[in-house]
Amino acid sequence: MNKGDVTKEHIIKQAATLFNTKGYSGGSMSELMALTGLKKGGIYNHFQTKEELAIEAFDYSIQMINEALYDITKAEPTMTGKLKAIVNFYKDYPLNSVISGGCPILNTTVEADDTNPLLKERVQHALNDWIGGLVSVINKGIKTGEFKPGIKAKEAAIIIISSIEGGIVLTRSFDDGKYMHIVSQQLMNYIDHELVA
Repeated sequence: MNKGDVTKEHIIKQAATLFNTKGYSGGSMSELMALTGLKKGGIYNHFQTKEELAIEAFDYSIQMINEALYDITKAEPTMTGKLKAIVNFYKDYPLNSVISGGCPILNTTVEADDTNPLLKERVQHALNDWIGGLVSVINKGIKTGEFKPGIKAKEAAIIIISSIEGGIVLTRSFDDGKYMHIVSQQLMNYIDHELVA
């Protein structure tokens, strides 16, 4: 990796934290300059617009979460174990997130919903990937006989994701982990009683 690539990665990492904490509109270039130690020209040498940087920062945040999820699921030999590992990952995530500020999907959805179609598209892409990953795990579990044969994998994935995101909203709103713990327990029950054969 050359010096330019190292600098660009440094900018993206700092922007990911800033934007996920203060929002893409709320995070100012002066704050990013202070975080990176670069002048505005040094930042714009790597990104044509703030929006381009915001998209790369969002993608970086999602990549960090995906890598953390991969690390905790790869050692699980069963599909049930993988799903439960994902739920456990999110149990304490809202107050101890991989990227400061909580869930980038949730934060970006709220901010970009009616104001930034490109960021909204990135959120949809991330959610489709998340749904697809869970569908793959559930379908593998069905094929191996671990999960019930009649399960609609996409519907199950949507239930899991919606519960997790709802738990994050409540937990961060009240700064209290009990909300996500309740959601996590319900998801464990859902896996054990609705999915496992």
